[in-house]
Formats: sequence, structure tokens, C-alpha cells
Amino acid sequence: MPEINMAQCKQSPQEFIKNAFTPQVAVMCTPLAEKCCQKNNLDFIELLQPFSRLNNDVHYKDPTGLTISIRNLKVTFLDITWRPPQTPLARKLLNSSVSGAPESRNKIFQVGKYKLDIPSSTPWFESWRDTFLRVQYPSDHEFTKHFLACILVVSSSDNTPAETFVHLTQSLNQLQSTMPGKLPKWFSSNILKYYVIVHDNVEGDGVVILKKLKIMIQIRPNALHSKSAREAEEVKNVLNYHPLSPVNEDLSLGDLINEEDKPKNPAKQQPHGNCLSTEDVEQVKLLIYEFTRSCLLPYIEKQIVILNDIVSNKKGMSKSLFSATKRWFSPNKPGASSVAVNNLIYSPDSPELQIRRLGDLYFMFGHYSSAFQAYHLAKRDYNMDQAWLYYAGALEMAALSAFMANESNRKTCDYMEESITTYLNTCKMPQFATRATILSTECLKHQNVFGDAAHQLIRMTSEESDLRSALLLEQAAYCFLQSKMIRKYAFHMVLAGHRFSKAAQRKHSLKCYKQAYQIYENTGWDLASDHIHYTIGRQANNLQHFDEAVDSFSKLLNGGSKQSAQQQAMFLKEYLTILGNKLKTESEADQLTNPILPVPELDSNSLKILVGPTRPLSTPGKIPAMGINFNSTNDPNTESRWNKLEEMLIQEAEGSLPMVFKPLITLYTINKLEKSKPIAVVSEPIQISLQLVNSLQTALHLKDIYLLWSFDSENEVISNEILDNKIDDYVKTYVTKTITMEGNSKQDLVLSLTPLLVGMITINGFCYTLTGSNAPTDTSFIKGKQLINIPESNTKLNNQNNCNNNSKSQLEIKIVPPAPCLQFEKNHITSVPLTGNVLEPGQTTTFNIWVKAPNSKGPNAIDLLIYYENIDKISIPRYRLIRHSWNLTVQESVAVDVSSQASHNSKMVEELALAMKITNLNKVHNSVLTEVMLLNVGLLSKNWSLTKDIVTPKYINLHSQESAHILLKAKRAVKSASEYSSIPLNSDKKSIQSLTNTYLAFAKKAESPLLNIFDDFDCVNYKENKDGILLLQWKALVIDANNKRVVNGQCHIPIEVNRKEEDVLQLERILSDTVIDINDKTVMEEERIEIAQKQVSYNLVCPSIVQHNFAKQKLCIVPIKLLLHSIIDNKDLSVVVNTCEESVQSSINKSNLFYTYASSSFSWLGNSKIIKTLKPLSTDTVDLSVVFSGPGTYNLGANIQVSCSKLNQTEPYVLQSCQIHSALIVVNIDS
Repeated sequence: MPEINMAQCKQSPQEFIKNAFTPQVAVMCTPLAEKCCQKNNLDFIELLQPFSRLNNDVHYKDPTGLTISIRNLKVTFLDITWRPPQTPLARKLLNSSVSGAPESRNKIFQVGKYKLDIPSSTPWFESWRDTFLRVQYPSDHEFTKHFLACILVVSSSDNTPAETFVHLTQSLNQLQSTMPGKLPKWFSSNILKYYVIVHDNVEGDGVVILKKLKIMIQIRPNALHSKSAREAEEVKNVLNYHPLSPVNEDLSLGDLINEEDKPKNPAKQQPHGNCLSTEDVEQVKLLIYEFTRSCLLPYIEKQIVILNDIVSNKKGMSKSLFSATKRWFSPNKPGASSVAVNNLIYSPDSPELQIRRLGDLYFMFGHYSSAFQAYHLAKRDYNMDQAWLYYAGALEMAALSAFMANESNRKTCDYMEESITTYLNTCKMPQFATRATILSTECLKHQNVFGDAAHQLIRMTSEESDLRSALLLEQAAYCFLQSKMIRKYAFHMVLAGHRFSKAAQRKHSLKCYKQAYQIYENTGWDLASDHIHYTIGRQANNLQHFDEAVDSFSKLLNGGSKQSAQQQAMFLKEYLTILGNKLKTESEADQLTNPILPVPELDSNSLKILVGPTRPLSTPGKIPAMGINFNSTNDPNTESRWNKLEEMLIQEAEGSLPMVFKPLITLYTINKLEKSKPIAVVSEPIQISLQLVNSLQTALHLKDIYLLWSFDSENEVISNEILDNKIDDYVKTYVTKTITMEGNSKQDLVLSLTPLLVGMITINGFCYTLTGSNAPTDTSFIKGKQLINIPESNTKLNNQNNCNNNSKSQLEIKIVPPAPCLQFEKNHITSVPLTGNVLEPGQTTTFNIWVKAPNSKGPNAIDLLIYYENIDKISIPRYRLIRHSWNLTVQESVAVDVSSQASHNSKMVEELALAMKITNLNKVHNSVLTEVMLLNVGLLSKNWSLTKDIVTPKYINLHSQESAHILLKAKRAVKSASEYSSIPLNSDKKSIQSLTNTYLAFAKKAESPLLNIFDDFDCVNYKENKDGILLLQWKALVIDANNKRVVNGQCHIPIEVNRKEEDVLQLERILSDTVIDINDKTVMEEERIEIAQKQVSYNLVCPSIVQHNFAKQKLCIVPIKLLLHSIIDNKDLSVVVNTCEESVQSSINKSNLFYTYASSSFSWLGNSKIIKTLKPLSTDTVDLSVVFSGPGTYNLGANIQVSCSKLNQTEPYVLQSCQIHSALIVVNIDS
């Protein structure tokens, strides 16, 4: 991770401290000397300033003889008349130093989980602190800002340069004798004087003039030569311009600078040093070097010796009895009681000040260890004297000396801390406390003690100066950042931004808030984030950074905001105003494109596209097909039902299904858009449903809403983004006038357009005007747009193999040529059937549709799908569909219970007895009354047919909860396909043929599972009914509160012949079992045997009473017919009939209790074993004769056994379990 350098300077902390305390040299110039320098567009001090830092090392010796080497010594030259600016001007200079400072390049720094984009340096802070130190008023408690020397400058053009020097010296002496506390301030009464003559070579030989001056006066002035403007013109191509020249940086470009690129207004950027040659510049450098090496340093060396002797001789001596008394009896720490002592003034020659002078000389000239000793000694004296201002200054310089000597420790750091608090709290001098803080924090940061540095910086913030507080808070924030204290960094950066804003430094305020937001973003601190966004937006707007301002205000318009509705409404109005300001500054080309607005939000996942004709308007007596609309359910099961219906229709129309069946799509959702591109027919509307979300607390008002599109037809692309009269020739766009969205609401919006040409249309978004309120006088409104794209999650699968995968894709719709469009309307009564011919455009036809109500009671829906084709086989789409759903409520009608039993009285073929119970389920107190009339009963079967043996009343009408019982008989009639047999139940015996056909059609569908193709349960559990379906047809008069109506109905009841008769003994045996082994195969074996015993049924045909004269003839012989019925439909049977005596009756007949009173004492005549062959479901007759020896009642079935087996099989014969209920009464008659 790169190191985070906060307030990084071009100088190290040591260099910064050295530059803060440079030797001060005064300059006195005559007017002619200044005039000579002005030829170079410079005054004398400006001439020297760029070269005031020596490039060579200089040396001096301390009192011990130790040589002190000074590297890059800098001397500050000031005009002797210079005065620190007054407070208003000083504040102006400080503000200008910040606002005019250059920007710093930002760099990305990784701090924990954050990647922060922050400046690599803060040149505005460096500029401010340099200015702050420069405008500071010199104080009497220190001598670093006092003049050590004075340079007297005259011109060779002066009438008498020697006399001029004398006058300047007198003026200097007069200034030195001014009252203490007045400016300028001098380091001592005996300062160094240095004489300089400025000479223009045009005015003569400067060497001659210098010699004359040396003879006239007892000084050795230095000469400074310069060229005239005329000579400068001759050498301007080889000149090294003065470093202060504004065009000096361009010199490196040389002749590459074009004339047109040069400044057009030379008056504003006049170059400096035009009359200076290279030799002149070197002379200036030499002047400063010689002044420093030959004069200033020897003078300083001498002063150090003098001051050192004074300090050594007078060390420990008090200047007065009063001072000694104070040292013994006064506290030695600064406090509130010592405020008055701040006014203590030492005499200029007092030992305490001499120690301070010595320390300042050591410090300014690089002897830091000796400086620390001097300051340490001075601070003890000041502490004892309670001279707290002097004490604070000595502590400050002692701490800096230790740092510069690389001997800093905890104690010396405490010196600086105590110095700052003394300046601030005791002396009430915040300017010196600020200076000490600036110097101290540089030392602490260099030592990586960033926490202490931050606290010192924060302490110096106050209401006195917003600019100072802002700069120090910003530096404190960077200290916290260096310490990885991220939240403190962000918090103090916000505070800095706030103070910058109060100081009218908008640029820096904006910068601070942007840096802080990098931490507050996505933290959930919504109110803090809102404050930052709002301030960034306001400051950026004031700086005319409109893009940034709009972006910040747009972030305030989000659903996560916890602001009140009124506050959000204010944010919205300010956003619209700032966006309006931005649009005014854009070029005409940019203004043609509408901006993207942040509200309302578009839920892309709810996007739906509906292509196709609109539903026709309803007319009296006609109900148009519901078709597909945006309210159609997205339930997968419902969609699957429609798709299955479509598949059935295609199979019916085409004769077979295509290799890959793809349902026709009219309503496109997001899931469908990822798989197929929408197709629309020219001149038919395209409707797009959008769900808009207003997550704000305040209402939103939208006007003039319409779709934005671009149309591509034959290599011509046109868009309605830019309104043009030609766009209506391509696409007709419909406009929604206005909608209002309440706070925290969602609203579905349907926008539509109609393509008029074949091509490709791309839906780019929708355009609308967003207003601040619904008031007609509200002027805050902006016309903007929102883009419509298919979300990434729905395009990822299609683009996973595409290296150029985009996060979103455009919504494109293919427009195809015209296609037939059929509309469907439902009448309650229809008359004309559909002929099957092709319909011409505009033609209408009608047809009948009979609908069977669902089986479940309550609300239900019936789906109808109509299929029609395009005559052109290669057209797209190949076919079209019309959907319609009936929503209805199914009420209770009739309940039918049917019991079926094989008849034992068959005469020719097997017969079936059917008992029906029909009940009207309508409740007596129901609001809807139903009266049911039974019309007809029928049987649809391929094995049975109804007989006419039925007697019924003229009409069978059932009121609420009434029932009717009907007995029917069917006989065996085996056919290859089901046939319908019926019996009317009313005397009219009339029926509508179309209704009869409809009844029968529904009945035939009930024979197969196709009717229940959408019900998986019905399909899986469907079981073919071999015996047939009983049909009950009825009509009902329904009376409700509104009207009366007649409805027709039919009940389908599957029948199954009941041939099972429980054996009482067997039932008792099963019930008596207490333990059942689940692994025992007895149960399965019994079931198999039971099935084998029910393959043939039989009954006897005989008279019920026979009269016989037993006196005349002892035996009564009666002929009997035995009818054998095959009741299986899949195999031929071999049947064996055995007639036996009573003694050989099977146990199966012994258990029959029905004929316990009937006698079985009779005999059969003829062959006792008869073999017959039965075809499936056939009947055969066996002729038998029975012999009775006396009168009585006889059970004829008691002595008959019937066994069967598969024909031509070796399986054993199985005795059949059919019961014969046939009794014969023999009556004896006399002759």
C-alpha cells in the first residue's frame, strides 16, 4: 500500500522550520537606485529575492572555536519601510493564498477496505502557512524577526553618492533610536551596515566611479552593474531572464513557441530582468554570497562571542531585588493569576534578553544544540519571573532546537505542548499558538505521532477564523487517516468542509465533502450522507460544476432517505433548478438530448410488452373476447394450459405437430424476452407496461409521458428523441397527459405506439416532464427521460459465451408485414353455424358453442382458444390466436345415485337392473330457486342397451330438496363401439336435435381421458368403464332476484355391475382372525380365486308353479332351461354343467340361507355332465329336466354346479360362485 502523505511539502520539516526563522536584513534604497532596477521591471529587493538562498556552504566559529557549517543558508531581505499588513488586509492575503494555490493531483490510496481518491499533497495549506508566517507582527519577546543588518543602496546616477550614503546612514541611525515597540525592530543597537552602488553601464565606467567613492569615504561599497534597455535588445536572444519573470518557464521551449501562442497582451505579462545579462545575474548571486560570507557571518560570529560573555558573566544574577523576591514567593507555572504579568518588559540589555538573543542567533545560523542550551536557560529565568510570553517563546524554540538537533524526546515535546497552551490560555495570543501548532505538528508527523498532531490541530480551531479552522481540521483529518482512524478522518473532513464553506472557499469545501463521502457511502448513515450530498450539490452549483451538482442532488432523491416529505420536496425543487442551470450552459446539440432523471424509479423486472390488436369495445348483447392483456396471470400452470390448447389446435389444423413446438407469444415478459425477440405486425399497436416506483415521501407529478424510440427501415434510422414532423410517417406515438404518484407508491403505466412501416423499432426509454408541484404557477420543471433496458440477469445466459457481454441489452421489436386480424364476440344466443369458408376482410359469421360446466362447485373459469391462419403459408406469423375466458359460478343442480345389479330373471340374454335416485340439491331458503324437470335417461355402452320396460308419470318435476326414484332394465347387447339408447321421461317426448347431439357429444367425450387433459390427477387415475355411462338429461328453471332463465343440463354416471355377494360364514371367519401376517400370500390367493369364480353367471328359466296329479302319475317331470352368461370380454370359455343329488351339494350352496325352507329333494334327468363353449359376453342355453316325487317347494339351484376354464387350456376347471334364486312350487291336484 502506498504511504499516505498528508500536506506533503516540497521541503522537509527541517527545511520548513529553517525557512520559518531566517536572518532578517533591511534594505534602504535611494529613488534613483530603485529607478535603475525598475528598468528590469523589478525593485531592488525583488532583484535579490530569487537568489537569497545560497548554493554554497558557509562557515563560522562558535566561542569554543568549533566550526559550524551552514548549508543552503537563506537570508530574507525586506525594505526598511516594510510593515506587516493590518488585520483586514492580512485576512485577504491569507484567503488569496488559499484560493489561488494550485490544485494537487489525486491518487488512490488503500486504507483497510477503502480505496480513497485523495490529494497527494495540499499546496493550499503550504501557501497559507507561508503567508501566515510572513504577515506575522514582529514581537519583542523574540528576535528572529528583528533586522540583523541593513543594506544601504545608492545609484551611481546620484549627484554625490558619498553624501547620499551619509544621509542614508543618518536616516538609519534615526530609525534605530525610535521608541521601543515601534517598527522596524532591530536585533541590537549596533547592527551590520552594508553599502551597495547600483550602476548602469550606459552612464559610464562603474569601476572608475567605485574608486572615487573609496577615496571619498572610509567604506568599501560593492558595485552592482546592469545594462540599459538598448543593450538588452542586442543580447535578448541569449539572456537568462530573471526567475520572477512570468514567461521564464517557457524559456525551455526556445524557438518552438509559435508567435500566435505567445501572450497577445504584453502589458499584462511584462517580463522581468530584460536588462540583465548573464554576467549581471551572476553578479547578483556573488553580491549576496559575499555579503553573507564576508560580512554577515563574521558579524554574527562576533555577536555570539559578545553575547556569550555577557551570559557567562551574568548567569544566575537577578537584575533587581523585586525579581529575586518574585522568584521565591510566586508560583512558577502559568495560570489565571498571572495574566497581568504578561505586560512585563525587560530592558533591551537585560541578561534575560541577551540569553534569548544568543539562542536566536544560534538557531538562525544552524547551531541547534547550543541554541537549545540557551533557550533552556532563558525559559527558567522567564518562568521564575512569570514572564509567560517570553516563557512560551523559549519553550517553543527549545523544542524546535531539540528537533533540529535530532535530540527530540518526550520532554522536549512537552515543551512545545506547554508553549502552545501558554500562548493560548495565559497569554491570549492565538496567532503565536497557531504558529507553534503548525511547527509542532510538522515535527510530530515526522516522528509518526499522528494522534498528538491531530489533537493539537483541532485545539486551534475556533470561531475567530473559519479559514484557519478549516485548514487545521483538514490536516487533522489526514492525521487520523494516517492512523487508520477512518471514521474520525471522515468526520473531521466534513467539519473542514463546513468551515471552508463559511470562509467562502467553495472549491475546497467541495473537495472535503467529496473525500468524506468516500467513507460515508454505503454505511447506512443516511442523514450524514444526505448532508454531504446536499452540500456537495450546493457548492458544485456555486462553482458551476453542474454535472457534479446534478449528480449529488440526484442521490438525495432515493427511497432510503429518512428525510421528511417537506425536505424531500425541497430537494426535488433544488434538483430541478440546478439541472435547469446545467441545461442552459450546454451547447445547442447537447440540449436536444433529454437528461436522465432519477425519479420515479423504473422496475425493469416488471417490464411487459403486448403486441397485437386491441380488444373491441363492448356492445349491448355482445361480449368481446377477453384476449390477452397486462392483467393476464403469469401463473405457469395457467400458461401451460393455454400452450397445451394451442398445441392441440395446431395438431388438429396441421394433422401433426412440428418438430419443435414453440407457442405463439403475444405478451412478452422479462423471462420471455431473454429467449425470443418480440414480433409485431405493422399498423397494430405495441403496448408497453411499466411499473414506476416513487420511493420518496413526497408526491411526484409527471406530464406528457410518451415512449422514446428509434426506427430502422431500409438503412434509414429515425428517432423521436429529437421531435420532427417526419416521425409521424414512421411511428404514431401516443402521449399520456399527466399522472400523479403519491409518496411511497407504485403505479403501472401503459404507453403505446403504432408502427406504420416494416422494419426494426428499438424502445430506448420514455420521456416525461417532471414538475416540482402540481400548481399551475410552478416554474420548476424539467423535461427528461428514463432508459428502458433488459436487466443483466435476463441476458446473462444468452451472452455467457460472448466476450463482449454487456450488462444490459436494448429492447428491439421486429415489425412484419400486415397479417389477418380476427375478432371474436360472444352472444348469449347464437343461430348460424360456422361454414368453414375463408372470411373476407370485414366479414362476420356466427357459430354455436356448447360449454359443459366444471365439476367443482363455486367460482370457475372456462378457457376458449380460437385458431386462424394466414393464407400466405410463408408469412409471419403463420397463424394467430384469440383467447377468451368465461368466469362463472357453478351452483348445485341435481345429485344422481345409481345402483346396478345383475338380473336373475333373464329370459333370453343377460339383463341388468338399474335403480336411480335423482335429488334437486337446491336449498329451500336459497336466494336462487331452481325447479328441475327430468327430460330423458340414456345409456352409452357397447355392452348394454336400455329396454323400454319403464312406467313413469307424465312429467317429473323436482322442487328444492325433492327426489325421484326410477327403475330401469338393460339387456346385454355387445357391439364394437358404444351405442346410445334412451328412454324419455316426459310425455312430450320432444327434443331439440342440436341439443341431443350436444348431449351425446359430451357423453362420448366422457369415455376417454382427453377431456381431462389439463387435470393430471384425472388423467393418471382414469379407468375405462366397460359397462357404460348412464346419462340423465334435464332442464331447470332458475329464478333469482333479477330474472328467470332456463338452463339445460346432463349428468354422467358411470355404471358398474355389482355381482358380489358376501358369504356370511366367510365373513365370520375373517372377522375371527386376530393375527394377520403381512407376508402371508393367502389374501392375494383368495382374490385370484374369487376372480376365477366370477367368469360365468347363470339362471334358470322355468314356470313358478306346476300342477301335477301324483295319484295318477307318481313322478312329475318338468322341462327347465339353464342360461349360461359369459361375463368376461377377453377370452373364450369351456363350461361344464353338473347336475347332482342333494348329497353331493357343494359347500358353497349349503351356506345359502335364502332357501332354508325350500326342499332340495329332487332329481335331474339325463346326462349329469354337459359341456358348452361360450364366446366373450355371450349367452347359451342348456335344456334340462327335473323329476319331483311329490308336491312342495323346491330350490332348483341347489343341485347344479357350473365350472369353467379357458378354452383349449390345460388349466383346471373352476367352480363358479353364481347364486340361482329359482324356486318351483309343485301342486298336487286330484283327478
